[in-house]
Amino acid sequence: MSPTMAEKEQAEVVNEQLRIAIREIVREVNQEQIRARELDLIERVVSVEKSLENLNLRMIERFDQIQKQFLQVDRRFEDMLRLMDVRFEQVEKRFEQVDKRFEQVDKRFSQMQWTIGLGFTLMTVVMTLYRFLG
Repeated sequence: MSPTMAEKEQAEVVNEQLRIAIREIVREVNQEQIRARELDLIERVVSVEKSLENLNLRMIERFDQIQKQFLQVDRRFEDMLRLMDVRFEQVEKRFEQVDKRFEQVDKRFSQMQWTIGLGFTLMTVVMTLYRFLG
Protein backbone atom coordinates (compact mmCIF):
# COMPACT_ATOMS: atom_id res chain seq x y z
CA MET A 1 0.00 0.00 0.00
CA SER A 2 1.35 3.23 -1.05
CA PRO A 3 0.47 6.38 0.72
CA THR A 4 -2.00 8.57 -1.01
CA MET A 5 -1.56 12.17 -1.84
CA ALA A 6 -3.71 13.26 1.05
CA GLU A 7 -1.68 11.16 3.44
CA LYS A 8 1.52 12.61 2.02
CA GLU A 9 0.23 16.15 2.49
CA GLN A 10 -0.91 15.28 5.97
CA ALA A 11 2.52 13.80 6.73
CA GLU A 12 4.22 16.95 5.45
CA VAL A 13 1.93 19.14 7.57
CA VAL A 14 2.67 16.99 10.61
CA ASN A 15 6.41 17.10 9.81
CA GLU A 16 6.24 20.89 9.47
CA GLN A 17 4.33 21.19 12.73
CA LEU A 18 6.87 18.92 14.43
CA ARG A 19 9.75 21.05 13.08
CA ILE A 20 8.05 24.19 14.36
CA ALA A 21 7.39 22.58 17.73
CA ILE A 22 10.99 21.30 17.98
CA ARG A 23 12.32 24.77 17.07
CA GLU A 24 10.13 26.30 19.78
CA ILE A 25 11.32 23.73 22.31
CA VAL A 26 14.96 24.32 21.32
CA ARG A 27 14.43 28.12 21.57
CA GLU A 28 12.85 27.76 24.99
CA VAL A 29 15.67 25.48 26.17
CA ASN A 30 18.25 27.91 24.78
CA GLN A 31 16.49 30.85 26.44
CA GLU A 32 16.38 28.96 29.75
CA GLN A 33 20.09 28.19 29.43
CA ILE A 34 20.80 31.81 28.59
CA ARG A 35 18.71 32.92 31.58
CA ALA A 36 20.53 30.42 33.79
CA ARG A 37 23.88 31.73 32.53
CA GLU A 38 22.72 35.30 33.04
CA LEU A 39 21.64 34.49 36.59
CA ASP A 40 24.98 32.77 37.21
CA LEU A 41 26.82 35.78 35.84
CA ILE A 42 24.70 38.14 37.92
CA GLU A 43 25.47 36.07 41.03
CA ARG A 44 29.15 36.17 40.20
CA VAL A 45 29.04 39.94 39.64
CA VAL A 46 27.25 40.40 42.98
CA SER A 47 29.86 38.18 44.65
CA VAL A 48 32.69 40.16 43.07
CA GLU A 49 31.05 43.44 44.13
CA LYS A 50 30.76 42.18 47.71
CA SER A 51 34.39 41.07 47.66
CA LEU A 52 35.46 44.46 46.33
CA GLU A 53 33.39 46.22 48.95
CA ASN A 54 34.98 44.10 51.71
CA LEU A 55 38.40 44.73 50.25
CA ASN A 56 37.67 48.45 50.12
CA LEU A 57 36.57 48.43 53.78
CA ARG A 58 39.71 46.54 54.81
CA MET A 59 41.87 48.98 52.85
CA ILE A 60 40.17 51.92 54.54
CA GLU A 61 40.71 50.29 57.96
CA ARG A 62 44.36 49.62 57.14
CA PHE A 63 44.88 53.19 55.92
CA ASP A 64 43.30 54.44 59.15
CA GLN A 65 45.69 52.25 61.15
CA ILE A 66 48.64 53.53 59.15
CA GLN A 67 47.46 57.11 59.67
CA LYS A 68 47.28 56.49 63.44
CA GLN A 69 50.78 55.03 63.40
CA PHE A 70 52.08 58.06 61.50
CA LEU A 71 50.44 60.34 64.07
CA GLN A 72 52.10 58.38 66.88
CA VAL A 73 55.48 58.60 65.15
CA ASP A 74 54.92 62.31 64.61
CA ARG A 75 54.10 62.81 68.31
CA ARG A 76 57.19 60.83 69.32
CA PHE A 77 59.31 62.91 66.98
CA GLU A 78 57.88 66.14 68.42
CA ASP A 79 58.54 64.85 71.95
CA MET A 80 62.12 64.00 70.97
CA LEU A 81 62.60 67.48 69.51
CA ARG A 82 61.29 69.08 72.72
CA LEU A 83 63.57 66.88 74.79
CA MET A 84 66.53 67.76 72.57
CA ASP A 85 65.70 71.46 72.92
CA VAL A 86 65.66 71.09 76.71
CA ARG A 87 68.97 69.22 76.66
CA PHE A 88 70.56 71.77 74.33
CA GLU A 89 69.44 74.52 76.71
CA GLN A 90 71.01 72.60 79.59
CA VAL A 91 74.23 72.17 77.61
CA GLU A 92 74.23 75.91 76.79
CA LYS A 93 73.82 76.75 80.48
CA ARG A 94 76.72 74.44 81.34
CA PHE A 95 78.89 76.10 78.68
CA GLU A 96 77.97 79.51 80.11
CA GLN A 97 78.96 78.30 83.59
CA VAL A 98 82.25 76.97 82.20
CA ASP A 99 82.82 80.33 80.44
CA LYS A 100 82.26 82.15 83.75
CA ARG A 101 84.72 79.83 85.47
CA PHE A 102 87.30 80.47 82.75
CA GLU A 103 86.76 84.21 83.17
CA GLN A 104 87.32 83.83 86.93
CA VAL A 105 90.45 81.74 86.31
CA ASP A 106 91.63 84.32 83.76
CA LYS A 107 91.15 87.12 86.33
CA ARG A 108 93.04 85.15 88.97
CA PHE A 109 95.81 84.41 86.48
CA SER A 110 96.07 88.09 85.60
CA GLN A 111 96.18 88.97 89.29
CA MET A 112 98.89 86.39 89.87
CA GLN A 113 100.88 87.75 86.92
CA TRP A 114 100.66 91.26 88.35
CA THR A 115 101.52 89.99 91.81
CA ILE A 116 104.52 88.01 90.53
CA GLY A 117 105.59 90.98 88.39
CA LEU A 118 105.31 93.33 91.36
CA GLY A 119 107.13 90.81 93.54
CA PHE A 120 110.04 90.58 91.05
CA THR A 121 110.09 94.35 90.72
CA LEU A 122 110.19 94.83 94.48
CA MET A 123 112.89 92.19 94.83
CA THR A 124 114.90 93.85 92.08
CA VAL A 125 114.53 97.22 93.78
CA VAL A 126 115.41 95.76 97.16
CA MET A 127 118.44 93.93 95.74
CA THR A 128 119.57 97.03 93.90
CA LEU A 129 119.23 99.16 97.03
CA TYR A 130 121.02 96.53 99.06
CA ARG A 131 123.94 96.56 96.62
CA PHE A 132 124.30 100.29 96.55
CA LEU A 133 123.73 100.83 100.19
CA GLY A 134 125.44 97.88 101.46
